Amino acid sequence: MKGLIALDIDGTVTAAAHDLDPEIVDYFQSLHRQGWAFLFVTGRTFHWGYATLQALPFPYTFAVQNGAFLIEMPSRKILVKELLKTDTLPIMEEICRGEPSDYTLFSGFANQDKCYWRPERFSPDLRSYLERRIEYTKEPWIAVDHFDIEEFAAIKCFGNLESGARIAQKMERRLGLHAPLIRDPFDKEMYVIQATHPDAHKGTPVELCKKLFQLTGPVIGAGDDLNDIPLFKKADIAVVMRTAPEQVFAFADIIAPPASEKGIIAGLREAIQAFEVNR
Repeated sequence: MKGLIALDIDGTVTAAAHDLDPEIVDYFQSLHRQGWAFLFVTGRTFHWGYATLQALPFPYTFAVQNGAFLIEMPSRKILVKELLKTDTLPIMEEICRGEPSDYTLFSGFANQDKCYWRPERFSPDLRSYLERRIEYTKEPWIAVDHFDIEEFAAIKCFGNLESGARIAQKMERRLGLHAPLIRDPFDKEMYVIQATHPDAHKGTPVELCKKLFQLTGPVIGAGDDLNDIPLFKKADIAVVMRTAPEQVFAFADIIAPPASEKGIIAGLREAIQAFEVNR
């Protein structure tokens, strides 16, 4: 294999949910034929992400929920998983006390991506937003009075920038979890905090794929948000989409046009050309 191409989904390869442009599919397939391995790394659940990637006609590796599960496709074989335990929950109770958002537990791929939440613990406005979001994503959210689950892929909270930033900082400081604050693709006025196991971030799947498949070529990483920074740090060439938050550009080797302009094609072409020139 020539190397590894590791890609975020939302805002990087697609500008709209479940909409992977045929031109991008054809381009990815041509790179795969040339010997490039593909890894898709997303904060999405498996079923939400696969709704977009099912258009791809070649094998790839799929890291979901920021690396909580690493899955071989199309076999759907779980290669690696890093899950959280219930010892985090008492502190989450304290962190969310006084905030509009309660926390939710995303069980992960091995449990059909079920999400458990306590609707009455969210503010009315936030609960209404989440109900619309659930209807849009078709994710299996299950309302409960209390959580009865031993391990799970991620903890998620939701809210505006101010509340989200407070929650994310406390989760990282008090729990030592990877908890990036990202803008919600469903509603650009809202933010999502997704905390995963300390070893489950977008850089880990890159290292795992290099070892599992004995890759010796370069890694090209592309993304558009704060949770992509660990991916950029593991890449030899980092492609950042022009729509990324300003602080992400510090990690860019290449700045690509927006996903709405199929900018990932231009970004990868420039990255591959740079690799060919320096080889």
